[in-house]
Amino acid sequence: MWKRKRQNTYTIVIGCGQQSEQVASKLADAGKMVLLVDNTEDARSQIPGNIPREHLIEDVTSRKVLDRIRMDTASAVVLAMESENANIMIAQLAREEYHVPVVIALSKDPQRRFLYDRFGVRSIEEDEFNTERVMNYLISNKAG
Repeated sequence: MWKRKRQNTYTIVIGCGQQSEQVASKLADAGKMVLLVDNTEDARSQIPGNIPREHLIEDVTSRKVLDRIRMDTASAVVLAMESENANIMIAQLAREEYHVPVVIALSKDPQRRFLYDRFGVRSIEEDEFNTERVMNYLISNKAG
């Protein structure tokens, strides 16, 4: 089966928590293309001013939405949703279906980190999930 050629690569940040917004902001400041996605209306008011207005309030657990945001062209995905189940599901889809080379996920349950490992996803525990750590991982993997 043919893999799609990655064009117009960008980073998708899913979840509008403080740390993920800072990651999106740093990427935008560095001139990188970034798409910030969340599934809550409250998130819209918290978007940093330097983030392009392509921010979407969508149910990112829907494959239609993942197709629409062109996950297949993403160079990286950062998952920081409140739901561990949603993070795990999207991480698996990002790696196995959309072939995203770099996937980073916020992990709230240490006993479930093996699932991220199984899919080749870099998981970061909640108390260690910070902008610097995520950015360093993106840069070291040439994704940020």
